[in-house]
Amino acid sequence: MRYSFAIVSVALLALSVNGTNLVKSQIADRAKKCILNINAVSSQFQILKTSVDGFVIYEDYDEGVAIHKKEQLLEDFLQESCRNCCTQAARVTDDQIVAEVDSISLLSADVAGALCSIREKKYIFDYSPVTYAYIRAYLVDLDTQVDRLFGCLTSKTPEQYLPYILGHRANTDQAFSETKFAYGV
Repeated sequence: MRYSFAIVSVALLALSVNGTNLVKSQIADRAKKCILNINAVSSQFQILKTSVDGFVIYEDYDEGVAIHKKEQLLEDFLQESCRNCCTQAARVTDDQIVAEVDSISLLSADVAGALCSIREKKYIFDYSPVTYAYIRAYLVDLDTQVDRLFGCLTSKTPEQYLPYILGHRANTDQAFSETKFAYGV
């Protein structure tokens, strides 16, 4: 019940980002699900960033657990996104590719933003051992999940659009590398 508002908010935001474009365009249902899932993951990274930005020095245990729960929810969104994006047929329409590239662009920016906040707050997380341990653990998990999602998308993207996907993947990989380095992971 506690996270139902967050789930509904993420769903509404995901629908609003590309909802109109998805209704009007020639995109298969499975691809629409993939795009909506990517948008939901992007929104969840924004929520995680907001939570991390609000964390202050000597924050109590409950706030660390709240960040951890947001990360767990984010992992659920990533798994759902991988399920929908990895099982779809090869892309055939330009509308579909454009919508996915738009979604991936947003995802890449939101991942980088959240990870930047996590790096900037490291000195504060040093004072909260529980939160620090959670962050170290989930950095690897999130990196693996995001990499899996990009792998699925890359394998199904026509060659002429591949540089866009690979560019966003490189930005995301760099953000994870910098953050993992900062935390000694």
